[in-house]
Amino acid sequence: MKNILFALALLPILVLGQDNSTSPDSYVLTAEEYFELGNKSLDLGDYSTAISSYSAAILIDPAAAVYYNRGIAFSNLNNHNEAISDFTEAIRIDPDYGMAYYNRGISFNYLGNHDAAISDYTETIRIDPDYGNAYNNRGYSFADLGIYDAAISDYTEAIRIDPYNADVYYNRANAYSDLGNHDAAISDYTETIRIDPDDADAYFNRAFSYGNLGIYDAAISDYTEAIRIDPDYADAYCNRGIDYDNLGNHNAAISDYTEAIRIDPDYGTAYYNRAILYSDLGNHEAAILDYTEAIRIDPYDADAYFNRAFSYGDLGNHEAALSDYTEVIRIDPYDAGAYFNRGSVKYNNGLPFCTDYKKACELGLEDGCRYYNLDCR
Repeated sequence: MKNILFALALLPILVLGQDNSTSPDSYVLTAEEYFELGNKSLDLGDYSTAISSYSAAILIDPAAAVYYNRGIAFSNLNNHNEAISDFTEAIRIDPDYGMAYYNRGISFNYLGNHDAAISDYTETIRIDPDYGNAYNNRGYSFADLGIYDAAISDYTEAIRIDPYNADVYYNRANAYSDLGNHDAAISDYTETIRIDPDDADAYFNRAFSYGNLGIYDAAISDYTEAIRIDPDYADAYCNRGIDYDNLGNHNAAISDYTEAIRIDPDYGTAYYNRAILYSDLGNHEAAILDYTEAIRIDPYDADAYFNRAFSYGDLGNHEAALSDYTEVIRIDPYDAGAYFNRGSVKYNNGLPFCTDYKKACELGLEDGCRYYNLDCR
């Protein structure tokens, strides 16, 4: 999870062009007054009313600041296309409007146009070379494009400007983690936690890096801390279950998968992982129930069908096993193991099996070739 840093602050009230024509029975608001009304509405989170006020101000005096603030209101309503249009107009009027570039970059981020976002953050940096948030957000865009070295460089510059910004350490840690540099990631997550000791995601991600380094006790400790901060953190329970399993503590692992499922009854990975443990412990009935739930959540989970077939086979339900291996093959016609296992079930039940062994062999499975040559020639 990466963080974009926002800067949607209002501009100070400006003296705009005024229309002072009045009649004895009416008073026409000036552009400045509409602008003030828009700002008050924006402060209150009434974005639609703010947009109406800014639009009225623009009709009187289309100033850059009013377009900018209306763009902020649109952005807060997640109407990023309209926001981009307004930020663009603000930039047309004032080509050195750094915050308009910055916030347009944020809207481009939300629309997934990271190249355009990078261009806008670069303009912000040109105008204000010490604006750390622009480096952070450009780093975020580079990371989303998989250009991690550039992302790390930008995050490092943001940290130089503001060494106490926990979000930037967190983002740089994520980039290091994506590169597989888990030692560096752990160092940055640790710095994030030092600045913000209640950042559950930082504990979670540091745990993930510890797990990738095989330091399972430290990983479990961090997942536990993430759960203390956020007791409904289903992913933390699931991942802690994985590391308990890595240490051979199967009961604790099952308990954590069960808790993850309690929090999120549609957590397919937790059902799948618990099913594997049940199967390893010889409880194939329970395993089948969990694989079935995983399949309900994701009907294209070939691994769940494959493993459920294995459990059915161990219980002697060969018809169900054949059905599941066939489903695996329907989802992934290149799964050599499914062809081989289906052939083995057929062989053990007196059914024609050579076609399956031959297909497994053709797909590169040595056992498929060996058994095909042994039993079919």
